[in-house]
Amino acid sequence: MMLGINRKLSRGHGTIGVLVFLLIASASLRVVGSASAVIAETSPAETESGTAKIEPMETEQLSEHELESILASFSQREAELEEKEIAIAKRMKALSVADAKVSEKLEQLSAAEESLKATLALASTAAEDDLKHVTDMFEKMKPAVAAQAFQEMDPEFAAGFIGRMNPDAAAAILAGMTPGAVYGVTAILAGRNADVSKQ
Repeated sequence: MMLGINRKLSRGHGTIGVLVFLLIASASLRVVGSASAVIAETSPAETESGTAKIEPMETEQLSEHELESILASFSQREAELEEKEIAIAKRMKALSVADAKVSEKLEQLSAAEESLKATLALASTAAEDDLKHVTDMFEKMKPAVAAQAFQEMDPEFAAGFIGRMNPDAAAAILAGMTPGAVYGVTAILAGRNADVSKQ
């Protein structure tokens, strides 16, 4: 029977072998402990006279079939644990890949945001430069010619340019416009200033 156990141990994993060894050692210790208890209970007189009778003890021994069943159970349990470990490892790998993709997307979004900010800043600067250029051009024109051009403009549009001019150039241009056009432009400018003062 021991040869059979050894063959099973050699085929099994190290953990299973240790467990089987502990089971056998535990059974041996129970046998030795039971024998010691019987000897201790026998009186000295009976031992010396030789009249004491030691009853044969029943030892708990596992049959080869039972050991095979235990080994099979341990093997199945170990296989299940290995399968779970593999599943967990696959899941962790999938999570790692997903995390890397999310990080990459966040970096791309951040780069796109920075690019958009730079584009908007450039557009804003370009628009401001264009407005300044046109405003300077109107300021350098003869007031009568500039007044005629502003007379034809939409009042909102005209107010935008006149509000950016220096006061002397703006006054000279307004002096050449009709009273109705001057009223429309100055009313818009006053309304804008009123909104700013309220804020």
